[in-house]
Amino acid sequence: MKPAAGASRLSITLAGPADYARLADLHDLCFDPAWGRESIIGIFAKPGALGLIARAEGRAAGFSLCRGIGDESELLALGVLPAMRHGGIARALLDATIAALAKDGKRALFLDVAEDNPAGRALYAAAGFTVVGRRADYYRRDGAEPVAALVLRREIRPSEGA
Repeated sequence: MKPAAGASRLSITLAGPADYARLADLHDLCFDPAWGRESIIGIFAKPGALGLIARAEGRAAGFSLCRGIGDESELLALGVLPAMRHGGIARALLDATIAALAKDGKRALFLDVAEDNPAGRALYAAAGFTVVGRRADYYRRDGAEPVAALVLRREIRPSEGA
């Protein structure tokens, strides 16, 4: 993995209750509109939730949030702080998420990505995701026209959790 924006060490750990505020802060710095702490708590209040936090040089740099049921999971959010992007953190988080889901017995991962997000689309295509649907006017941003979401899917192999 390429070091992230000058970071020589990257660690990825499971998120728990002590991390809810940190996850909300990270989401706020990565996305608009952002989810608050209550939204994060709501995700973890249900079975099948998974959160990971990436740290570069000991500092929170990114996160992933999933929810699952049965043998499927949905990647709700994957974000990297703007100053830390383009250094491999997103791919490392995605790989760690897939590995954790494989260990949990998940066999498929779904996600939505904005049609106008070429970096996200490239990341997911390189990781083996394929387009299985499209949601018109899904993303609504302040002062901008709505953007469609592409629904992506990827098989998870049990060996990816090894």
